[in-house]
Amino acid sequence: MESFELALAHLLVQKMGYTWYPPGVLFAEPSLFRSQSGRGVLLRLIRRENLISFADIFESSFKESQEILRDHPYQSLTVIQLVVYVHQPDNEEVLLLNGMERFEAAPDIAIHTAWFDLETCSLHSNIPWYNRQILSAASLREAADLSSSRSATGDLQQQIEDALETRRAEWGKVFVQSSSKAVLSLLVLIIGMFVWMVTQGFPGNAEVLYRFGAKVNRLIVAGEYWRLVAPMFLHVSVLHLMVNSFALYSLRDAEWIYGSNRFLLIFLLSGVGGNIASFAFSPYPAAGASGAIFGLLGSLLYFGTQRKDFFRKTMGGAVWTTLLINLLLGFTIPQISISGHIGGLIGGFLAASAVGLPGQKLRRHQPVATVVYLILLLGLVKLGFTLWQ
Repeated sequence: MESFELALAHLLVQKMGYTWYPPGVLFAEPSLFRSQSGRGVLLRLIRRENLISFADIFESSFKESQEILRDHPYQSLTVIQLVVYVHQPDNEEVLLLNGMERFEAAPDIAIHTAWFDLETCSLHSNIPWYNRQILSAASLREAADLSSSRSATGDLQQQIEDALETRRAEWGKVFVQSSSKAVLSLLVLIIGMFVWMVTQGFPGNAEVLYRFGAKVNRLIVAGEYWRLVAPMFLHVSVLHLMVNSFALYSLRDAEWIYGSNRFLLIFLLSGVGGNIASFAFSPYPAAGASGAIFGLLGSLLYFGTQRKDFFRKTMGGAVWTTLLINLLLGFTIPQISISGHIGGLIGGFLAASAVGLPGQKLRRHQPVATVVYLILLLGLVKLGFTLWQ
């Protein structure tokens, strides 16, 4: 393999959590792969002088993507075809490169092309702005410098293998299980509840939603405290149910990290926290698992405070992006209970801080987090009763 490609693979494995595949494993050229929150990212490193036909790499990228999605539980796959030039490509070839994109809806596959010339160390691409963090110009320039300053490519290859072995050992410590039985059980429960409501005349009949346990402030004040728990299992429409079910399934990493029992406890405490925050700050009826789902994001943020390097290299960017997008939607769409979302997020962070990570010795912050969680909940309940009595 060329020294530049090996140096780039070394940097992406070390700094961005990619897995390296040498030539002949996935493609004739080296490639790298990583996953983040249900999305796969496949990066091909193609030398222009070894490339016979652009059409051939498109077809092989698409076929390999189909196989990956068929064999692994990713919702979508983004492919970046990086073409490496020794010298700058001419204008005719640049026009060709600019048009090298392909999108498929079923399965969800997006193929983009980037090109880098070693002569000027400049990167060009048709990668959309929201995916540009996948492959940075800085990492390519660093790889070019590294490959030109050392010839011992065998050392780099050994370092890649050592880094992957270290990561495999680390992943074994982080992910305590590979099953998603708690997530699947929750999905069965919330879908089953919706089907049950449909048999009673819902949607179109708000009384059915209220009867099943939606958050209604006047009824909570009247003594129906179970409404601070029940709403996390109810949904107001098929779309609402589908969005939250997809989000819950996408966050199954949290169950793999915390284990089923801790995961369920965090989900329930987050949901209660979100419902109580909505009770305190919103006068409107509410239902949905959104608060608990935000709590799972909060639990992953807590995980990030304990395993900073692992979090940054793997799921960190996706977690922060998902969180910011959903918070912005909450502030801009009036029907969304932003107080419930923020309450669930804080509740999830505190709940995860209280239960801790599996195999972790008791930390000083765990009892503190428990006390803070209880104080916040009691304070919000008191505020709700003060406002709505």
